[in-house]
Amino acid sequence: MNKIDTKKEHYTMNGRVLMVSVVLCLIILTGFSSLNKIDSIKINYANSNQEKILSDLSKKPLSKVFEEINIISGDGINNSNLIAHANTVSKRLNEISDEEVVKNIKDESNSNNLKIILIQSLQNQSGNLDKNIDSEFLKMVKNKNIDKEVRENLIWTLNNNSATTSTLEDIVFNDDEKLAFQAMKKIRSYDSEKAIKIADKIIAKYYSDKIQNERVRSAVKAKVEFFRHNKSLTKESDAFISLCIELLENPSYELMKDTAIFSLSELQNEAAISYILSSNDVEDYLKVYCIDQNYTTLLSMINNNLSDENIEIVIKAMNIYPITDLITPLKKVMEQSPNKQFSTSLIETEGNPVNKKWINY
Repeated sequence: MNKIDTKKEHYTMNGRVLMVSVVLCLIILTGFSSLNKIDSIKINYANSNQEKILSDLSKKPLSKVFEEINIISGDGINNSNLIAHANTVSKRLNEISDEEVVKNIKDESNSNNLKIILIQSLQNQSGNLDKNIDSEFLKMVKNKNIDKEVRENLIWTLNNNSATTSTLEDIVFNDDEKLAFQAMKKIRSYDSEKAIKIADKIIAKYYSDKIQNERVRSAVKAKVEFFRHNKSLTKESDAFISLCIELLENPSYELMKDTAIFSLSELQNEAAISYILSSNDVEDYLKVYCIDQNYTTLLSMINNNLSDENIEIVIKAMNIYPITDLITPLKKVMEQSPNKQFSTSLIETEGNPVNKKWINY
């Protein structure tokens, strides 16, 4: 039988215990150090207003501002709580080169908050990106391993060219839905013709599978913008109204109903506003918005296309949200109409001013 060297084993065990203790201490100290950094920043800004925070940040090197953003982000803070830091970065971005900005955006050790702040600050600068930077960002937008919110923000920095369009179109059909929505919105901002072609493909797919999602929402928004500027396409517009009504009455996606309602309203179309005002699926508070947006449509219904049905619709509208400049002409056509008995009576109440925002919208 081998004899155990108890003395040697004792020292070995003590060594293991010592090593474990050292490791645990390092872990604890590292944790507390990180925690203390966060706490010290919180304490430093706890009793300061935005002006004081901005003043303090302006005196720090930009690298220290970046470091603070990373530290604060480690505590689960989002960008809405980093307004002063974001403003500071935006104002002082010219202190570092574009290459340095890109390097920080690509640096995996940096927080997503810092990356997004840098991207948005770069986006606020006028002019196109340098071709090399645009190429780098295009690669990042394609990279599905990068955080989706970072990619969403990068989309809006891309130069408006064929390479961007090709990449964004691929995202619309083959990537995350919310990312697809932003990609479509970006294409709409500089190539409405291409956006409509993509929208038509999405809607055709919807009619095939009846699946509602962000892609369908993006297509609806593209189409309503197109028809708003091409009012002569009545046949196509009528088909679009039918689509919106279908989406409104049978919503299987939480945001689809409101998108359909607002799209119908945006058309500033007699059939669309008549449907909205007659529908039990549209709440009154949404009807208020639609009436406000459709003052010129409602006025045209009694000035240029008078019928008892149109008078009824405008009465409904004025009983929900009266507009001063509509009430007088409405009363006039009601008095002149051979049909003195309308199903709805006009409620006498103080009117609201015309919202000029929607005139020639």
